[in-house]
Amino acid sequence: MVALLNYFFPVLKFPIFFLAPLSTLHDQTFTMEGPPDNPGVNLRSLEELFRLQAERADTMTYEFVLSYLEIYNESVHDLLVEPAKKGATKKALDVRQGSDGMVVAGLVETPVSSVEEVVALMGRGADNRAVGSHDMNEHSSRSHSILTLSVVGTPVKANDAAAAAAGGSSKDEGGSSSMSSVKAKLHLIDLAGSERVSKTDATGDRLKEAQAINKSLSALGDVISALGGKKGTHVPYRNSRLTFLLQDSLSGNSKVLMFCNVSPASYNLGETVCSLTFAARCRNVELGAAKKGGDSAEVRKLRSTVQRLQGQLAEAGLLTAGGEGADDGAEGAAAEKSLSKVKSPGKK
Repeated sequence: MVALLNYFFPVLKFPIFFLAPLSTLHDQTFTMEGPPDNPGVNLRSLEELFRLQAERADTMTYEFVLSYLEIYNESVHDLLVEPAKKGATKKALDVRQGSDGMVVAGLVETPVSSVEEVVALMGRGADNRAVGSHDMNEHSSRSHSILTLSVVGTPVKANDAAAAAAGGSSKDEGGSSSMSSVKAKLHLIDLAGSERVSKTDATGDRLKEAQAINKSLSALGDVISALGGKKGTHVPYRNSRLTFLLQDSLSGNSKVLMFCNVSPASYNLGETVCSLTFAARCRNVELGAAKKGGDSAEVRKLRSTVQRLQGQLAEAGLLTAGGEGADDGAEGAAAEKSLSKVKSPGKK
């Protein structure tokens, strides 16, 4: 886990922690959240991230933004938004494909600066998450939850206005400018367990929820099978809200860590074999080489040009307080215009 976090912070663009489903009687939520005296993957990961932030404070500054949602009966709900009244229907959010990955319109994104702030938001979200009881589990999660931490890392020297005005820029080992920021996303996912109605004896709302859970997990299995198949095979991301939302996190520019929960009880042999088979299929998937989630070389070059031109204007006394020159910063504006037309590799 620590090794994957070191990749994430801040090299990769869309790393993802993943929890594999089994049957509803196995406590995947315990694995991801855990009790206060034995925290799960979520808290341990976040503590490591903030430790790395403090460790690298001399070279990088990091900004964290947190969001927390659930997928309940194929509808996306914001767990950080309190319902208008207890028991009221939650507002469903739309999932869209944006220029920088998948976007949930209207989702609350909260800046955080410490583990304590994150834990408080996680507690609020847990209180709003859909849970229920049936014959196999008194406190069964009835939805998939996704805790997302977005980070933007900026080199400390990039914040030095004097260096930028002088046209100076630091270089990385490859000789390219490292002044620009890098971006990454960490998804911490708690999947609701698959259910056999013959064992849970679910009826009414519990039955409807079980059908939605099993459908989305089946769609996830189809996506995993397609990713592990022949190159060029169609990947059915749109078959469920879960796979559609995680589309960019299950593609080439990401890393995935999966936990597979199994039971030693002979009564659950069928579910155990099914889960282990699913995990074996997942292990055979190769997402490809991960890439930095920052600007492309061409974008960095144009950004450096803008900084150099602004430095020259400042030296000539032509740069106003608003950052525009006497001639409206014609050269700088032209460079910025060129910069805006350039997209990073992999974006359409």
